[in-house]
Amino acid sequence: MGVSGFGHLTSRCYLLSPEMNPPDRGYHLIDQRKSWSEARDYCRKQHTDLVSIRNSEEQKVFTSMFVRDVALWIGLYNNNRSETGWKWINGDKVNYTHWKEKEPNGYRGAMICVAVRNGMWFDDYCNHTYRFMCYKEYHRIDRWKNWTAARDYCLTHYTDLVSFRSSEEQKITDHLFDGNTPLWIGLKFRGLNSSYLYPKIETPIRVYYRIDRWKNWTEALIYCRNHCTDLISIQNQQEYDTTLPLFVGDTPMWIGLYSDKQYSAGWNWTNGDKFSYSHWKNKYSTDMHGWLNCVAVEAGFWVSEPCYQTYRFICYTGRIRKYDDCTARNTRILTL
Repeated sequence: MGVSGFGHLTSRCYLLSPEMNPPDRGYHLIDQRKSWSEARDYCRKQHTDLVSIRNSEEQKVFTSMFVRDVALWIGLYNNNRSETGWKWINGDKVNYTHWKEKEPNGYRGAMICVAVRNGMWFDDYCNHTYRFMCYKEYHRIDRWKNWTAARDYCLTHYTDLVSFRSSEEQKITDHLFDGNTPLWIGLKFRGLNSSYLYPKIETPIRVYYRIDRWKNWTEALIYCRNHCTDLISIQNQQEYDTTLPLFVGDTPMWIGLYSDKQYSAGWNWTNGDKFSYSHWKNKYSTDMHGWLNCVAVEAGFWVSEPCYQTYRFICYTGRIRKYDDCTARNTRILTL
């Protein structure tokens, strides 16, 4: 049975032909070597997540794709250091396994992740680099929304509105289109010579942008400083009320607030603004997760989150209040 291929940046992706896919899923073999967490982040940005293998039928499909003697990360991991601690990263129940003989054997150490070689599963340290398998899941949403509201819904609950990069990918979803009801897809006319327009709110001194890309806090900070001015800072109730519409849904979104115990005490804004206003969810919202703690907005409230989590984020362009130019601020990049 053939496999159809297509180019994707510097990697090689392979989409299984439609008859090999379980309903509503497409699978992509990514020919790049990454750690397990890097592979997970890549899959979540480009597709849906690292693959889960839920039954023997899916195992047979994957085995037909695996290159002999080449290890591939899948979405299974164990962070509880116990025999019963195995979980799929996408939340699927672990009701099927296909371990190699004498595996698993490393769950008593640090967080352990699972790879597949020659169809057999084995555990390994998550910082090792292997190729990996992503999947894209398709959902028909029977709710009536305009295009922008539909995209916000998909970004909040899934990955994005559907896109088609090949005829094979479209065939996988043909059964979701009943032929009578129009359904939104992710294609949008951007206008001549224009770039993608992120949702934004303009004020006299700043323009705020919601960046619909999933990054950890440090990556978000770097992105904002490269493309805008910085991660957002919120100085008062008026600014909070003005920017609140950008924080859609219940998914956390990074802002520029952090606590860096290694260099300073208390909470600081990355752009140097004075920390004089807060909107914490409750007294537990400021719990510390290590020497560097980062803040996200969830359902309108501020919460301290581990900085390695990947969320969308808010950037802004405009003058930094405390200084007359960007060169005066602390431009040290805080790394995880």
